[in-house]
Parts: sequence; C-alpha cells; structure tokens
Amino acid sequence: MSEEIPLTAPRTAANSIRFATYNLLDYGNGDPEDAQVRQREQRLVEVIAKLDVDVLAVQEVLNVDPGQAARRLAELGEACGLSYQVGDQVALAPAASGFHVGLLWRPGIEPVRESWRAFGAGEFWHALATLALDVGGPTPVTFAAYHADPFRPQRRFDEAFRVASLFHGRPVLIGADWNNIGAERKADGSYYDIDPYTGQTWFDELIHQTRWSDDPDAPLEADRRAGELLRRSGLFDAAAVLDADWEPTTGYWPGGNRFGPRRTDAIRVTRHLLPALKAHWVARSDTALATSDHLPAVVEFEPARIEHRAG
Repeated sequence: MSEEIPLTAPRTAANSIRFATYNLLDYGNGDPEDAQVRQREQRLVEVIAKLDVDVLAVQEVLNVDPGQAARRLAELGEACGLSYQVGDQVALAPAASGFHVGLLWRPGIEPVRESWRAFGAGEFWHALATLALDVGGPTPVTFAAYHADPFRPQRRFDEAFRVASLFHGRPVLIGADWNNIGAERKADGSYYDIDPYTGQTWFDELIHQTRWSDDPDAPLEADRRAGELLRRSGLFDAAAVLDADWEPTTGYWPGGNRFGPRRTDAIRVTRHLLPALKAHWVARSDTALATSDHLPAVVEFEPARIEHRAG
C-alpha cells in the first residue's frame, strides 16, 4: 500500500461526474460543543471538500433520533457546500440500528421529482437511500447510499437480493460499505479482492465474515456470496471493471478490528454505466486516516457515454 493517494486529481473530461462513498464513523455522536468532536467534524469537512465530488453517499450518520440525524446531515452538507434537500426533507434514510445513510450533491444538480426513496427497518439492518439526479446527460442517473449488515453473512446475502431488486433497467451507482469481500474476477480468473482471512489464526470476530462450515477445522474462507449475487444480478464493482490498482479502505484504524487491510467500501454500477466509467481510486491522506476508520472510494464517469439500452 502506497504512502498517500491524493484526495482528488485532475478530471478526465470537462463534463465528467464524480461520485464517492464515505463511511463517516459515528458522525453525529458526541457533544457537538466538545472541542475534540468539533475538530474531527472539521476534518471530515476538509476531506469531503478535497474530494471535489458531485455526488456523495455517506454511511454512519449516528443518532437514535432520525430527526436529529437529518439535522446533522444537513449541517454537514452546509459546511461542505453540498445540497441535501429533497422537497421538504433531508436526503437521509433512517435505520433502526441508529446508523443512518444519506446523499449529498453539488448545487446546480437537480433531483428528479418524486424519485427519492428511503428503505430502512423491516428491509435492511442499516438502510438504503436512493435518488435520481440530473447530472447533465441525456437521462437522469440514480445514486444510492447503502450500509450492509456487519455481523451476519446470511443476512448480508438476503439483503443483497433486495438491493438487486431495486435497480434493474436504469443507470445506477450505489456507494456502500458492503461489510464483506467482493467476488469480482480479474482477466486471469483470480479474485480482484484477495481473501484476507486465508491462513489467519482463529479469533471470535471471524465468525461474522467467513463462510460457515460444520467442520471447525475447515480452512477459513471469506463469505463472498453477497458480492457474487450482486455481480450476477448486474451490479458490477467499478474498481474491478476498471482494473484499478487495489487499495484497502479499512484496516488501519487504531484499536479497530483485527481483520487486517480490506476493501469493504465500493461503488457498484448497472451495466448502463460500464462504457461511461473513466477512473476509480481510494482517497488516502494523513487527514483522512486520522478522521474515520474507512477511506472514501471515488469513481468518475461521463454521463454522455452511458448506454441507455444496456441489457
């Protein structure tokens, strides 16, 4: 893993669009008047501003009260100079877990009327938010924010069916903390994401990430079923499609989990976007590393190159 990847880079084309996904690590938790809380939130604003994105999916807007969580997301949008309002509501999808997800976008990009949808309790452990935006191409593009179950491989698999059911037949980008290892393959047939659990000595938290076997001595194996389901359903990992340099998004946080470097934050797209994809990277800087236990993943695409009759 290289020392630093710039949070932003020159655009590949003047009319390109940048979309990022970012797990904010308990954003909204703690007293907003506390100096340490304010300092971390200022760093979040700095990281987001330097990403230079047009649309941003966020996870872990934390509050037991969804109304307060919406207010905090609105404050983040204001601080970053990003829009957050859909009609009379904030673009936040409430989660029964208290870890909500949301969308922010650059002023001048207009939401499509009646396209906002929020899915939470009863369908997802966390939540999913989806909104169609006019980003300048011949047709609107749907953007989504999602956060998968961190603890139950079977529920992640079941939730993947629901995610897949929502996005057929239109241009879609989903920014998410998928909480698992992807199943995309490279040209030589190997996995784009290597299995980080191979050869590890057992520790209890591995039960949440590895495939179940009735044999307690069976070799450890990442549970990739949710990723494989999404791939087969036509939701493709943009990083693997572009064969971008592999970079982890988690595994560096002091006192964090013991899984090691992994790429659990990714942007999935419908096949309509495949000819439009231009670049993908994981943004890493000293500020980003000190601000959240996840790094932002960013994709750039050209709306004019979207295939509107794909599949």
